[in-house]
Amino acid sequence: MSAIELSRSPANELTPDLHFLWRLVESSHGGRLNRLECLFLLIDNMIQKIKRFFLEARQELRHVNWPTRQEATRLTSVVILLSLAIAVFLGAFDALFSYLLQNFLIK
Repeated sequence: MSAIELSRSPANELTPDLHFLWRLVESSHGGRLNRLECLFLLIDNMIQKIKRFFLEARQELRHVNWPTRQEATRLTSVVILLSLAIAVFLGAFDALFSYLLQNFLIK
C-alpha cells in the first residue's frame, strides 16, 4: 500500500484498538472491502465480543459460592458493629482533642 493510499485509509480515522481489526479485515479480504463493509464487519465483531463477555460472565457467576442468608446476615451485622465501634472510638478521640485544644492551647 502506498503512502497516499495509507493516508486516505479509514484505518487512520479509527482508534488504536480498532486499527488492528481494520488491518485484519483488510488483509483477510484482500483489501476488496469498502469503508461501509468494513465498518459493518467491525461493528459485528464488537457485538460478538460483547455477547461473549456477557455469556462468560454469566457462566462465571454460576461458579460463585454464594453465602446463605444466615451467613450474609451474620457478616453484615459484624461489619455494622465494627463500623459503629470505630466511629465511637474516633469520636471520643476527636472530643478529647477538641477539649484539650480549647482549654489548654487556645486560651
